[in-house]
Formats: sequence, structure tokens, C-alpha cells
Amino acid sequence: MQDKEYQKALKSYSLETLLDITGHIDREVYPHRFEWIQSEIDSRTKGIAAEPSATVPEFTFGTEDIYAGFWYRLAATLLDVLLVYVPLGFWFKWSFLLPPPYSLLVLLPLPLVFPVYNITCLAIWGQTPGKMAVGIKVISQSGTTVGLRRAASRHCVDSIMAVLMLTTLLVGLSLNSSSATSQSSAINAFHRQLPSWDLLDDLWDIWIWSEAVVLLFNQHKKGLHDFLAGTFVIHRDKLKEFQADVPEAGAGRSTEGRQQRLLTSIHSLLLRKLRSIVSSSQK
Repeated sequence: MQDKEYQKALKSYSLETLLDITGHIDREVYPHRFEWIQSEIDSRTKGIAAEPSATVPEFTFGTEDIYAGFWYRLAATLLDVLLVYVPLGFWFKWSFLLPPPYSLLVLLPLPLVFPVYNITCLAIWGQTPGKMAVGIKVISQSGTTVGLRRAASRHCVDSIMAVLMLTTLLVGLSLNSSSATSQSSAINAFHRQLPSWDLLDDLWDIWIWSEAVVLLFNQHKKGLHDFLAGTFVIHRDKLKEFQADVPEAGAGRSTEGRQQRLLTSIHSLLLRKLRSIVSSSQK
């Protein structure tokens, strides 16, 4: 639909439909259309008092099969791990050729690699190469693309754990004895001196598996990091089908959300009428 036709068509949509559209339109791709919709809503609701106590439920799709489940996400993660850590395996092997403590020094970036990889890919594309391969994508609860802030929020726990492990590694390097004759002896000395490294590693594993368990037991298949950042992981092709027709897509939102917004509109309209009557009687 051309912009002129789209702008003209907005006049024929109901207020409820316009509210639905604002919940899932891609504001980065169609910023001007979003402004037109907001302007149309403002013109229709001008003078209507806002209801401060009313809350609008998060954006959800009308069908559950659009959400990516455990096996799709596991496959995507395994592909990302192979893509990231196979090259790092060669880096790790090369580090054995260096004398300690330099052999440990080249390992410093390792804890940060995967969180930075995920945050960067999500901020740019909304999906990692692994997610691209299996056809899934991360979106926000409002149905829009994931930006840098939300991507960082989604992987904030991973980032914190990575920084703690990096700090531990730096402490280990400062304590490492120069008498170590090989990387293996330096690593063994490191683990003896700093058992906190193994503790952090175990805590990180627990966090990862707890995410997997949580997504198995909620309707929208959200992991803990999805709850933290307000994101969904969906099937990319099914999202395109859902967004093919904007008005119809809006009709697919949860019944509870439509009822809540309708009740809010009615309540606000009644308040407006009541204030008008009171103002007339005072005159």
C-alpha cells in the first residue's frame, strides 16, 4: 500500500484498530506512518482524560505456534557456539606455544566473546547467524525490532558473569608464579589459587540451564533473559505472514488487551461527558 493510500485509509479505521496497529508497527522502518497513526489517535481522543490506573497488557500474538520453542533455540545456540568457539579453539591451541604467563594473557578476551557476539548481532539484525540459520528472530514485547539497549539488557547476566570471570583471570595472572614451565602447569596453578573461577563457571552453567527450563513452562516460550529485556523469540516466516496485513494483524492480539483498551476508552468518554454536564450546570 502506498503512503498516500495508507494515510487515507487510516481515516476509515476505528480507534481500537489504530491502537492495535501502534502495538506492532515497525517504527524504525515506517516512522512517518507511525506519526500519522499517532496524529489520528490524538485528533480523536483530544480532550479525553487519561486513565492513570489502566494498564495495557504486553503485545502478544494470537497463535502460540509463532513462538520459537526449545529445540529451535537450542539448535541456534549450538550453531553460534560452533561459529564462535571453533576459531577460538585454534587461538587457544596457538596460545600453548607461548611461555607462561603470556599463554594465559591471550585468553583474557574469552569470557567476553559470546556476550559481545550476541549483543552485537541482536542490535544490528535482531538475530545471530545461528538464529538466521534456523529461521528465528528476537523482537520486543511491542512487536518492534531489538535495539542495542534491549539487546544489552537481554544478555546483562552473561555480561556480568563474563566481567567477573575476566577479573578473576586478571587476578590469577597477577598471582601466577613465573616458575611455571608450561601452560598446563600455569593453568593448574591458576585453578589451585583461584577456586572462585570454577564457582563462577558453575553459576554461569546454572543460569543457562535455568533459562532453558523456564522457557519450557510458559505460554510464550520466554527464557529468563526474555523476561529481563521484554523480548520474544519468534519464527521469522510466521512473523512475516502475521504482518502481511496490518489491520488484520492487529485483530490477532489478545482478547484481554482489546477488552482492557475498550473499557478504558469507554471510561474516559464517560468522564468527559460527566465533566461536560457538571460544567454546564455550574454555568
